[in-house]
Amino acid sequence: MKYSVTYLPKDEYILIKVTGRINFQAAEQYSKDAIKLAQENLCNKFLIDHTETTLKEGVYRLHTSGEELQEFGFTDKDRIAIIIANTKKKSDIPDASNQNSRFCVVKYFTEKDLSEALNWLQTNEN
Repeated sequence: MKYSVTYLPKDEYILIKVTGRINFQAAEQYSKDAIKLAQENLCNKFLIDHTETTLKEGVYRLHTSGEELQEFGFTDKDRIAIIIANTKKKSDIPDASNQNSRFCVVKYFTEKDLSEALNWLQTNEN
């Protein structure tokens, strides 16, 4: 698994690009790297690109549950757009509707909806 973490100052968000197979420790590491970079740039918006992440058929183990993200260091002030590969079934997109007010705001998008994800990141509503 490989990842990169980049601050995009023009749009004021952190881009995390993940490729290959992912595990909890790797997700924790790139999350901590992203949070550190965000703090350095007074930023609380993140786009996690999982379009090249290797997933088992029908199983999403992206380590993006509210509990996991909180454990990694994300707070209720953070907004996270998660991009997954295009899918044929709407049911393949994880549901972030069961959010706790202590958790960051997370929303999933497919790669064809990247511009919608970027627009959502720039809004201030939860």
